[in-house]
Amino acid sequence: MISEYKELSKYFEVKYVISGLDILHPGGSDGFMNTVWKIGLCLESGSIYDPAWPEIAKKWILNFLKWTGNITGAPEEASNQEFINLDYIYKNKTTNFKFTKKFLDFEKVPAGFVIAYDGEEEVKFDEERIILFTHEIKDIGEECFCVGKNI
Repeated sequence: MISEYKELSKYFEVKYVISGLDILHPGGSDGFMNTVWKIGLCLESGSIYDPAWPEIAKKWILNFLKWTGNITGAPEEASNQEFINLDYIYKNKTTNFKFTKKFLDFEKVPAGFVIAYDGEEEVKFDEERIILFTHEIKDIGEECFCVGKNI
């Protein structure tokens, strides 16, 4: 789930709740809703190849409608969620950008670990980070990955 509303996340059974994208990557639909004083959130209900995703999405919609008072009933609450605030988007400086390995979304990267090489420059951080949205790029100034921290 992507949302700046941490308290809302308890009504959606998701493992990860991500915030910070409104500032880092303005222009998303959830960010737009926040700018007009509405609730902005983005939910990923799974792969289109997973036959369970429609039921997951239906449950979330019903829970949201209950939480907002649009239908009767108490929304179910989730637990054991990990909250991540994204605070940095890395954009390449050269056309010779290469990851040191294939990273999984939400993988924890230890302090000092070299994530990539951008030309001759090592791309790393002084503290443990959580990496998301990695992709190889071709043009200078492209978004290569995001990192954040648990909150």
